[in-house]
Amino acid sequence: MDARQRGRRVETLLERGAKFSALVASNDDMAIGAMKALHERGVAVPEQVSVIGFDDIAIAPYTVPALSSVKFR
Repeated sequence: MDARQRGRRVETLLERGAKFSALVASNDDMAIGAMKALHERGVAVPEQVSVIGFDDIAIAPYTVPALSSVKFR
């Protein structure tokens, strides 16, 4: 699943009225896609929904807001 698909999944959850306060993505690209989808729907990250990814890619600290990410070694 790529970032665009993750964004669509988040949109589907919101359309169905799902209530959630956190989202854990399997990698940072998907987390960034989810953050974009949440932002486009007017959902504040991290005030309304916390988002975390895995990989700690170089761009993670430069997203707005900065993406929380787990660095796995």
